[in-house]
Amino acid sequence: MNGGVRPIRKRNPRDAANLLSHLFIGYIYKTIGKGVRKDLEDSDVYEVIRGCESKTLGDRLEKEWRKEVSKKKPSLLKAILRIHGLIYICLGVSIFVYETTLVTILEPILMGKVTSYFEPGTNRTKSETTLYTIGLCGCSVLLCLCNNQFLLGLLTMSLKIRVAVTSLIYRKCLKLNTNFSAQYNAGKAVTLVSKDILQFFDSADYALMIVVGIPQFCVMMVVSYLQIGVSAIAGASLIFFVLPINSGKAHSP
Repeated sequence: MNGGVRPIRKRNPRDAANLLSHLFIGYIYKTIGKGVRKDLEDSDVYEVIRGCESKTLGDRLEKEWRKEVSKKKPSLLKAILRIHGLIYICLGVSIFVYETTLVTILEPILMGKVTSYFEPGTNRTKSETTLYTIGLCGCSVLLCLCNNQFLLGLLTMSLKIRVAVTSLIYRKCLKLNTNFSAQYNAGKAVTLVSKDILQFFDSADYALMIVVGIPQFCVMMVVSYLQIGVSAIAGASLIFFVLPINSGKAHSP
């Protein structure tokens, strides 16, 4: 689709990165260091990572979209979900597991163990408190690593969707005849590419937070009840009281 000469770029370091580099996203350190020393130029841009090529993504989505067009009510969302739905589910399961385990269960319990050391008449030793503190710091580090991988996966998925949809729009524009192109407002296509498609990440992120947040809240309530008893109901009641108010403000003009 591009008639110009394509520049030969260096291989993307992410494609050759090892497990440790993927875990700490170490493959970007060289680029960051180069950007600190001088302004980055076009020649410093690497080749597109495997699986993110516009032709590959566009062909996959076009194939699924042709299946939808043959139906009575075609849906672009269904076509996208058939391609990226499994990855989206895996991301949702992963954030539910690590956030529930670390944030909802382990961190509050460890924090309670640490703070109980400073209560008058406590039987907790300094060695125990030190171990609990190390565990609390370990949870924070592990949460940071997991969050980075989750956000990277979600951003990569949303980028693939945006590239695929943009590719289809571009291909459709090339197939339009001159008379139809004159009647069709070119600004609509520009708006789709520059604004509407950018909402994929926000939509995917918010939808995932809503779905995952409900079971997380239930787990939090169980843990709170086991730790502090009936007093946990007061906090939950406050949340249920505030939710309708915030929802009303969000829908108000």
